[in-house]
Amino acid sequence: MSFFELIVKSRSSLVFFIKEGVLRSLYTSKSKEERKMRVRFKNTKKLHVVQMFVNNALEYMNIHDLEHTDLNIRFVRQLDNGYSHGHATGDIGEVDITIATNFPFLMQLRTLAHELIHARQFFSGQLSSDLTAWNLIP
Repeated sequence: MSFFELIVKSRSSLVFFIKEGVLRSLYTSKSKEERKMRVRFKNTKKLHVVQMFVNNALEYMNIHDLEHTDLNIRFVRQLDNGYSHGHATGDIGEVDITIATNFPFLMQLRTLAHELIHARQFFSGQLSSDLTAWNLIP
Protein backbone atom coordinates (compact mmCIF):
# COMPACT_ATOMS: atom_id res chain seq x y z
CA MET A 1 0.00 0.00 0.00
CA SER A 2 1.42 3.37 -0.99
CA PHE A 3 1.55 6.58 1.01
CA PHE A 4 -1.08 8.19 -1.22
CA GLU A 5 -3.54 5.33 -0.64
CA LEU A 6 -3.10 5.67 3.11
CA ILE A 7 -3.80 9.39 3.03
CA VAL A 8 -6.93 8.96 0.96
CA LYS A 9 -8.23 6.05 3.05
CA SER A 10 -7.62 7.35 6.53
CA ARG A 11 -7.10 10.72 8.10
CA SER A 12 -5.44 9.13 11.13
CA SER A 13 -2.87 7.41 8.91
CA LEU A 14 -1.74 10.80 7.67
CA VAL A 15 -1.29 12.06 11.21
CA PHE A 16 0.73 8.97 12.10
CA PHE A 17 2.93 9.34 9.04
CA ILE A 18 3.67 13.00 9.63
CA LYS A 19 4.35 12.47 13.36
CA GLU A 20 6.68 9.56 12.71
CA GLY A 21 8.58 11.37 9.95
CA VAL A 22 7.69 8.82 7.28
CA LEU A 23 6.47 11.54 4.95
CA ARG A 24 9.98 12.88 4.66
CA SER A 25 11.50 9.47 3.99
CA LEU A 26 9.00 8.68 1.23
CA TYR A 27 9.88 11.82 -0.70
CA THR A 28 12.61 11.48 -3.28
CA SER A 29 13.96 14.69 -4.70
CA LYS A 30 14.14 14.97 -8.46
CA SER A 31 16.05 17.49 -10.51
CA LYS A 32 14.19 19.99 -12.67
CA GLU A 33 15.38 18.15 -15.76
CA GLU A 34 13.66 14.96 -14.60
CA ARG A 35 10.33 16.69 -13.98
CA LYS A 36 8.35 17.31 -17.09
CA MET A 37 5.20 18.67 -15.45
CA ARG A 38 5.51 22.19 -14.05
CA VAL A 39 3.88 22.49 -10.62
CA ARG A 40 3.39 25.88 -8.96
CA PHE A 41 2.26 26.56 -5.40
CA LYS A 42 0.84 29.80 -4.05
CA ASN A 43 -0.05 30.96 -0.53
CA THR A 44 0.70 27.84 1.47
CA LYS A 45 2.32 28.12 4.88
CA LYS A 46 3.51 24.50 4.84
CA LEU A 47 5.10 24.49 1.40
CA HIS A 48 7.55 21.65 2.04
CA VAL A 49 4.84 19.24 3.25
CA VAL A 50 2.49 20.19 0.40
CA GLN A 51 5.26 19.75 -2.18
CA MET A 52 6.10 16.28 -0.86
CA PHE A 53 2.42 15.33 -0.77
CA VAL A 54 1.80 16.50 -4.34
CA ASN A 55 4.97 14.90 -5.73
CA ASN A 56 4.09 11.56 -4.15
CA ALA A 57 0.49 11.78 -5.34
CA LEU A 58 1.48 12.61 -8.92
CA GLU A 59 3.98 9.76 -8.97
CA TYR A 60 1.41 7.34 -7.53
CA MET A 61 -1.13 8.35 -10.20
CA ASN A 62 1.62 7.99 -12.82
CA ILE A 63 1.16 11.50 -14.17
CA HIS A 64 4.32 13.06 -12.73
CA ASP A 65 6.15 12.84 -16.06
CA LEU A 66 3.51 14.27 -18.39
CA GLU A 67 5.13 16.62 -20.86
CA HIS A 68 3.96 20.17 -21.49
CA THR A 69 1.54 20.26 -18.57
CA ASP A 70 1.11 22.86 -15.85
CA LEU A 71 -0.43 22.29 -12.44
CA ASN A 72 -1.18 25.43 -10.40
CA ILE A 73 -2.15 24.94 -6.75
CA ARG A 74 -3.38 27.95 -4.84
CA PHE A 75 -4.49 28.20 -1.24
CA VAL A 76 -7.10 30.82 -0.35
CA ARG A 77 -8.79 31.81 2.89
CA GLN A 78 -12.20 30.44 1.88
CA LEU A 79 -14.29 29.37 -1.11
CA ASP A 80 -18.01 29.83 -1.68
CA ASN A 81 -18.57 31.71 1.58
CA GLY A 82 -16.81 28.99 3.55
CA TYR A 83 -18.86 26.06 2.28
CA SER A 84 -16.48 24.62 -0.32
CA HIS A 85 -13.19 22.85 0.39
CA GLY A 86 -11.66 23.03 -3.09
CA HIS A 87 -12.08 23.45 -6.84
CA ALA A 88 -10.29 22.15 -9.91
CA THR A 89 -10.61 23.61 -13.39
CA GLY A 90 -8.57 23.03 -16.50
CA ASP A 91 -7.96 21.15 -19.70
CA ILE A 92 -5.42 18.73 -21.16
CA GLY A 93 -2.51 21.18 -20.83
CA GLU A 94 -3.16 23.07 -17.60
CA VAL A 95 -5.09 22.54 -14.37
CA ASP A 96 -5.75 25.09 -11.63
CA ILE A 97 -6.55 23.79 -8.15
CA THR A 98 -7.80 26.05 -5.37
CA ILE A 99 -7.90 24.86 -1.75
CA ALA A 100 -9.65 26.66 1.13
CA THR A 101 -7.55 27.15 4.26
CA ASN A 102 -10.47 27.71 6.64
CA PHE A 103 -10.41 23.96 7.38
CA PRO A 104 -7.83 21.93 9.34
CA PHE A 105 -4.59 21.22 7.45
CA LEU A 106 -5.27 17.48 7.20
CA MET A 107 -8.62 18.23 5.57
CA GLN A 108 -6.83 20.55 3.15
CA LEU A 109 -4.51 17.70 2.13
CA ARG A 110 -7.44 15.35 1.74
CA THR A 111 -9.19 17.92 -0.44
CA LEU A 112 -6.01 18.38 -2.43
CA ALA A 113 -5.88 14.61 -3.04
CA HIS A 114 -9.47 14.74 -4.30
CA GLU A 115 -8.72 17.67 -6.61
CA LEU A 116 -5.57 15.93 -7.92
CA ILE A 117 -7.83 13.11 -9.12
CA HIS A 118 -9.72 15.71 -11.17
CA ALA A 119 -6.38 17.04 -12.46
CA ARG A 120 -5.56 13.55 -13.73
CA GLN A 121 -8.98 13.43 -15.42
CA PHE A 122 -8.38 16.80 -17.11
CA PHE A 123 -4.87 15.81 -18.26
CA SER A 124 -6.13 12.53 -19.73
CA GLY A 125 -9.10 14.18 -21.46
CA GLN A 126 -11.63 12.22 -19.39
CA LEU A 127 -13.09 15.43 -17.98
CA SER A 128 -13.92 18.34 -20.27
CA SER A 129 -12.86 21.89 -19.46
CA ASP A 130 -16.47 23.05 -19.29
CA LEU A 131 -17.30 20.17 -16.87
CA THR A 132 -20.16 18.97 -19.07
CA ALA A 133 -18.65 15.68 -20.16
CA TRP A 134 -17.15 12.82 -18.18
CA ASN A 135 -15.05 10.24 -20.03
CA LEU A 136 -15.83 12.20 -23.20
CA ILE A 137 -19.53 11.29 -22.96
CA PRO A 138 -21.76 14.43 -22.94
